Amino acid sequence: MAHTLSERQHAARAADENALSFAVLEWSVDGNHLERVLSRFANMLVARATFEESCRLYPGSFVTLQHGARLISIKRPDE
Repeated sequence: MAHTLSERQHAARAADENALSFAVLEWSVDGNHLERVLSRFANMLVARATFEESCRLYPGSFVTLQHGARLISIKRPDE
């Protein structure tokens, strides 16, 4: 029974990650290392607004808006 519950929990986690497929991410200054996930959303409009606000709040940060592995927007520290 525990094995089945674990499989259900894993499937539920995977479904949640797929549902929140838009991510606003903060990267190291060189852009090579993920520093932190600022937010995750299912809605593109909310994710875009969060990206723009994150760029304003963290002006010296390398911030991206992504849909899975696809890069939608990028803000480099020097911009």
